[in-house]
Amino acid sequence: MTAVLSYAEARPDLRSGDVVALRGRGSLIGWLVDAATRSSYDHIGLVWRVASRVFLLEATPWAGVGIRSLSSVGSFDWISAGVDWTPSREDRAIADLEKPYAYLDALRLGLGLRPSRNGLVCSLFVADVLGLPRDAATPGYVVDRLTRAGANLSHIIG
Repeated sequence: MTAVLSYAEARPDLRSGDVVALRGRGSLIGWLVDAATRSSYDHIGLVWRVASRVFLLEATPWAGVGIRSLSSVGSFDWISAGVDWTPSREDRAIADLEKPYAYLDALRLGLGLRPSRNGLVCSLFVADVLGLPRDAATPGYVVDRLTRAGANLSHIIG
């Protein structure tokens, strides 16, 4: 059973490398991702804790790879991935900041095709940082892979 927590309850336990998964954001791109991948998740990103702040590292069509306060996200699913967030893993994530969104790779993934080696969409960014295979790395695939490996999933109400 999935735990349901408020953001305030979950915040102390959020760790860098945990995955944030969003569903049904009501955008055209979100609808296309849902339809193409047959998943209810249309966007994912990574939790990044810096001092007392909690951020979301993500790749979005309008901004490429960027950062925003996690408290601004609203409701989301939290996958406590138990990732060893080393300085090299953090450097890997930060190195991608401001890289552009790969629209062709989003299309390739939606069609079930292999993405390019370097393109970034939300799920490829997360897969690369966590060391997951990128061949079929849709948002639903990443969530599925982590939960099947034993990661806990909780629903956070923003």
